[in-house]
Amino acid sequence: MIRFSFNTAGANRVGCRVTRRGRSLQAFTLLEVIVALAILVGAVAILGELARFSLKNARAAKDLSRAQMLAESKMSELIAGVAPLEGNADVAFDDLPSAIDWRYTVEVGESDITNLMAVTLTVKPAENANVANTFTLSRLVVDPASKQVAASTSSTSSGSTSGSGSTSGSSSGNSGGSSSSGSSGSSSGTSAK
Repeated sequence: MIRFSFNTAGANRVGCRVTRRGRSLQAFTLLEVIVALAILVGAVAILGELARFSLKNARAAKDLSRAQMLAESKMSELIAGVAPLEGNADVAFDDLPSAIDWRYTVEVGESDITNLMAVTLTVKPAENANVANTFTLSRLVVDPASKQVAASTSSTSSGSTSGSGSTSGSSSGNSGGSSSSGSSGSSSGTSAK
């Protein structure tokens, strides 16, 4: 059984209480419901923004990782002699169909160390790509001209003399130490926001 009782204790105040079998039931007012809905909508909006922001950062990390792999691959080709060690600007990765949205630039310069060249390779997105990351890889690489001179000196001296002639020829060819594999280097990745 539900009873309604009206209280007219104050001149301008009228209250309503719903009771059921001796217990009074409290109900939410319209203002409380509106405030609760506003808090819920605000929380959902904030969570949506956080999800969008995390997806954007995940994509940027994926693109930067892809640029790094492409740079390492191209630098390995340059060091191995598969690709010519010369300066290029804005060249497409023709041998990799999955890298259609990426371009690379190679800058070759002199270093302070004898028989070593400073090679800087920058991988960046193509102009029409929806990617905002660039990756730059710098390494010291043994000069291919010094490799050829050392190889010809080594074969000539080992053919004419025995022992010490070939030893001095090979040591002058490897003056860079273990740098022939391009182990000296640095890399940096940047993300444009």
